[in-house]
Amino acid sequence: MPPRSLLSRVPAALGVILWFASTFFFFGDTGKHSDDYGVVMRDPATGALNLAAHPWVRWPYFWRPLHLAHASAINTLSWDHVWIGHLELAIVHGLVAWMLMGFLTRLGIRRHISYVVALLFLTCPFIAEAALWTSASCNAISCLFLLRTLELVRRQGAGPNSHIRLLWIAILAFITACWYEPAAAALGAVPFVYLAARARAADAGSFPGSRWRGALSCTIAAGLGCLLYAALLLITAPPKTRGGSESLLTLAHALPRSRWILTEATGALFGTRARDLLCGSIQQGWQALHSPIGWTLAILSAILFLFACIAIISPLRPIQDSTALVPPRVACGLL
Repeated sequence: MPPRSLLSRVPAALGVILWFASTFFFFGDTGKHSDDYGVVMRDPATGALNLAAHPWVRWPYFWRPLHLAHASAINTLSWDHVWIGHLELAIVHGLVAWMLMGFLTRLGIRRHISYVVALLFLTCPFIAEAALWTSASCNAISCLFLLRTLELVRRQGAGPNSHIRLLWIAILAFITACWYEPAAAALGAVPFVYLAARARAADAGSFPGSRWRGALSCTIAAGLGCLLYAALLLITAPPKTRGGSESLLTLAHALPRSRWILTEATGALFGTRARDLLCGSIQQGWQALHSPIGWTLAILSAILFLFACIAIISPLRPIQDSTALVPPRVACGLL
């Protein structure tokens, strides 16, 4: 294989290795987490099947219905084989990163920048729960529907307006909220995605309707889907439960809550928790090197880093293609 063809495969190989190392390192054998014992149709003490312990006993109202059904089912089925749920979550999380890269590229972002952004999303430690907790699978799955919604918005901006597409935007926005309503908050990017896509359309001026009207129609469609979910939640949820009328943040509570969040964020960045997180990460990384798979990944990472260094200094590389080497350089730097 020519050296150039081999180097062109480094980003893809690095992405696969980082995906495995950050989401499925111990082949899913990471045990159960706290929520796994609460969203399952089994007796936590004996593991016996208990269909009466379905999630709507605890949440008898319209709150993340798709997530509750899915988490309860996957935790029940994989109770004695936890790797099954972790494998599903790892695949979904990797798929989201891949879709994110494709979406950003189609939106006009340079491919190597989209690649780096996808790697950061894939390996960012602050979303460890979304990538490693089977009971938090709604985080990753909701992102699939979110990205699909934004892709339809991009197509709406890049081509002629379609009423069918607007209907699907509303439906997918509703489904996104049914999985995990915080992900639906990202639908605030809908008008910006539409305007960015419309600006890139070569024949944008020939499409009927103004760009602002198109952006508004997409925003309203996505907003209606989210509004339907919020209405069903408020109607069915008891006042003091999560999502109920008395759980909403009022203006009178906004300032004290903001101060609390600022204090917590400062403590997380500069306090003992940040130090414990760093020390714990180093300790777990050192322990991982004592396993064969850990050494294998370390050797592969070193080889990929070597390939990247060779590619950077290689006199055979045309200078105009230097931007193509940004992804492996940045990713190896992260390693």
